[in-house]
Amino acid sequence: MYLFDNLSAKSKMFLSIMLSQIGFIAIGIAGQMSNSIEIIIALNIIFAIVVGGFNYMASASLLKGLNKVDKSFRQLLLFLTFKQNKFQHSKVNGDSETDRL
Repeated sequence: MYLFDNLSAKSKMFLSIMLSQIGFIAIGIAGQMSNSIEIIIALNIIFAIVVGGFNYMASASLLKGLNKVDKSFRQLLLFLTFKQNKFQHSKVNGDSETDRL
């Protein structure tokens, strides 16, 4: 599900914008080539589902990274307030903004 874990937030946003533009272009071309409103509505629904799914996956990967940062920060606070004697370093898997934190 997390296909976009290693992409930066800027790249995820850029891909979402490009996908939306491709959808608008396809809907515009379909509107010019046919007089059928059903094709335009069907394409609109298809691209809305595709863009919505892409944005959901992108936001899920961002939330996953933020949850990892939150967990590491909480462990650091426990260590600094002497509630815990050991500090466990978190493992970094990717190169996104949250992984660099």
